[in-house]
Amino acid sequence: MSLVNVTSVKIFKNPAAITDPFEFEISFECLQSLEEDLEWKIVYISCAESKEMDQELDCIALGPITRGALKFIFKAPAPDFAKIPPEDIHGMAVILILGSYRNEEFIRIGYYVHNVYMDPLLEDNPPDIPILDKLQRIVLSESPRLTRFNISWDSRHEEQANSQKSLNNDSQDSVSSELPPSPDRNSQSQESLSSKHKLASSQFSASQSSNPNNENLDANLYPAVAAPH
Repeated sequence: MSLVNVTSVKIFKNPAAITDPFEFEISFECLQSLEEDLEWKIVYISCAESKEMDQELDCIALGPITRGALKFIFKAPAPDFAKIPPEDIHGMAVILILGSYRNEEFIRIGYYVHNVYMDPLLEDNPPDIPILDKLQRIVLSESPRLTRFNISWDSRHEEQANSQKSLNNDSQDSVSSELPPSPDRNSQSQESLSSKHKLASSQFSASQSSNPNNENLDANLYPAVAAPH
C-alpha cells in the first residue's frame, strides 16, 4: 500500500513558448506522517532512442510531510536545447514528474509534449536548424500516463505490514495474496544535481485529510498504467 497518492496535477501556462519554464501544481494525499522528505524530479525526454539525452530539469526535497491532503507548486526551467540534437527539438517529446522516498521511486507521471511552430508555413516546412523563438510548447495534459511502484516506506509502516502478515498467516482463513507483492523493476541510479533544494513545509499548503482511503481521485489522472512486473 502506498502512503502517498497523487490526486491531481495542474499545468500552468499551457501552451507556452518552448523556452518558458515548466510550472506544475501537484496535489497528493499522505496516509501518515513520514519520517523523511519526499523527493520530486522533473525530467525532459527529447529522444526515445537515447536515454543519455534525458535532462533532469530540477529536483526538490519536500518536507516534513504530515498526514493529510497537501499540494505544492513545482517550477523547473526549460531544457538546455544546445544539448539536444536539432532534429529532436521540433515535434514530440516527453516530460516526467518523478516522486521518490528514500531513493526509491514510488510514482512516475508522464505527459507528451508537442513542440510546434506558431507559423503554419514553418510548421509545414520546418527548418533544419530550429528557430526557438518561433516554437510553441503544448503539454498534452488530457492524457497523462501514470506508473506506480511498491516501495518500502517507514519502519512503522513496515512493522504494521509485518504484523498484519503475521496475523494473516496465523488465521485459518488467511489469504497471503491480500498483501500485494512489490513489482520487479530495474534499479536506476539517479545522480543528485547541484540544483537540488529543499522545499520546507511553510512553502506548500496542507489540510487535514477527510478522505484517508483516497477515493476521490482526479479522473483525468488515472487512466493508470500498471507498474511493470
